[in-house]
Amino acid sequence: GAMTVSRIMIAMNRGYSTFCHTIAMVFTMGLLQSSGVAAAGYRFDAGLKLESRHDSNLRLLSFKEDSQTVSIPTFDAKIALFSERFELDSKLVVRSLRYSNDSLRNDDELRADIDYVLVGERLNTELAIGFDQESTLTTEFDNTGLSLEDNKTKDTQRYRIAQQYMLNELHQVGYAISHTDVSYQDAQATSLTDYTFNVASLDWNYRISERLTLLNQTSFSRYRPDSFFNNDSKTLAYQIGTSISLSERQMVTAFWGWRNVTSQVLSINPFTGVFNTSSTEDKGRFADISWRYMGELYQWSLGFSDQISPGSSGTLTEKQRLLLGYEWQFSPRSEIAAKAELGEQRRINQAANSNRDSNRDSNRDSNRDSDRDYRRLTLGLSHELSQRSRIGIELGYRFQDREENGGRAEGSSISLSWRWKMPTRRNNVSLW
Repeated sequence: GAMTVSRIMIAMNRGYSTFCHTIAMVFTMGLLQSSGVAAAGYRFDAGLKLESRHDSNLRLLSFKEDSQTVSIPTFDAKIALFSERFELDSKLVVRSLRYSNDSLRNDDELRADIDYVLVGERLNTELAIGFDQESTLTTEFDNTGLSLEDNKTKDTQRYRIAQQYMLNELHQVGYAISHTDVSYQDAQATSLTDYTFNVASLDWNYRISERLTLLNQTSFSRYRPDSFFNNDSKTLAYQIGTSISLSERQMVTAFWGWRNVTSQVLSINPFTGVFNTSSTEDKGRFADISWRYMGELYQWSLGFSDQISPGSSGTLTEKQRLLLGYEWQFSPRSEIAAKAELGEQRRINQAANSNRDSNRDSNRDSNRDSDRDYRRLTLGLSHELSQRSRIGIELGYRFQDREENGGRAEGSSISLSWRWKMPTRRNNVSLW
């Protein structure tokens, strides 16, 4: 407990005090402006989940199986303060991972979010601050796919501000600025790299009809890994898309875009020992398409994305993903859910991955390369015991094929869970 709090305090104060103070001041100003509304309310929700999971190959090792059983108690809480003009949401999720076969892997995870929305006659403002503290045993399948021998802590800070201005009933313009900072425990001794990722975007939306909206966005982002061979990458992108309501139950959203990535790479000549700085450029297209159908007792979802994303392998990566989801409430208290994800991940800058920091130990070998194909399937069944409690069982399957040092690996899992939700507390309060 004390160690977790101290680590959070250290991470939150790593050079971003000015930024945090600015956000806090804007939050306060927004709340003061909103206090002109005489009546407001609050809502409080909380819940507890107990889960036991067995994984046949937790770290997805190709040369042997890493069988583990883990108990995961999770507590979550959300408090919201709202009125006609604003809403302030605070969310907290804390979960503990306790492994029966290896207590050295035990860890605690935390996620904290504050979201603030101020609604004006024409101008809407959104502010968000978030902090995650997670275990690398649970984060890296979605990130690098690396299999670390030891459990490490991953800290993520997230900040975002966005505003939307309605020019008229048909046209809306806006902007968004976000900052993400990712750091790992003992990153210098692992195959992972700390990094920051900043994004600024301008948006223009045109409402063609009640069911059709045209979406445009221009964005600039910068990815900066914290490594000696710094692969500093800047991306300029433009995307155009549409959101179509095909019917009351069916929605399609589609984006197509073009991007240009330029990177500054520091390399060393293995024969002369001379350092060189080179610039690389990568141009390409990207897309994000999703479809959702909601029936009375079931729903389907289908999505495809081809996007650039930051990663902890020292470079930007291009991810192609195909997602399929299905949910069916086959009785008043029972439902089944199935999800499938097929993905392919490739580095944007191949040259940067050939560099190695000589100050880092031998663990930083070709595992740094994160090119891979992966699959993930889940099938779950849940049943409502009462208005406040629910039980569930879930089967899972994971597979990945790494192109360098890792090979093909797969693992299956089964989990049993019980969830309890406390009664929602809400009330109207006076702000005067």
